[in-house]
Amino acid sequence: MSPTSINSLLSQAVWFNRFKAVWLSFDEITQGLEELEDSDDNKMKAKAENLLARVRSFQFIVMVMFMKNVMIKTKILTKQVQSVNINIVDILESAKATISTLRHLHNDEQNVNNLITAAVKFSERHGVDANDEYQQHHHHRRPTRVDERPETATNLNL
Repeated sequence: MSPTSINSLLSQAVWFNRFKAVWLSFDEITQGLEELEDSDDNKMKAKAENLLARVRSFQFIVMVMFMKNVMIKTKILTKQVQSVNINIVDILESAKATISTLRHLHNDEQNVNNLITAAVKFSERHGVDANDEYQQHHHHRRPTRVDERPETATNLNL
């Protein structure tokens, strides 16, 4: 095996494993950040608090779950592109199939609903209230009226 192919395989493995490590070690990451919050170093404490707030957000959890799906779908294409014996026709076909799969992921409402449901369940297990975050960031808009006083309003009948 040539040094380039070894580097290619390592590069692919590193990206996938980094992501997998974050996903599988979520509890350990949050525990480590909680321990750093108790640090005597004020800079370290502030950074840990900020990171923990971001990691424990529903938005972060949804993005990690979404990226997990994307990485699984692009793994085959990545292996082919990084292989030593590259066949351009096979890679183009694989790229088209991968693009089609990613479009399907994006456009399939049931898939998006399943992803959000899974993220809500994961969030609940880790102390993140998805509904509370939704209420904080999404306010119902009232339709604006020209005049909200009923005694001065007029009724138009055409």
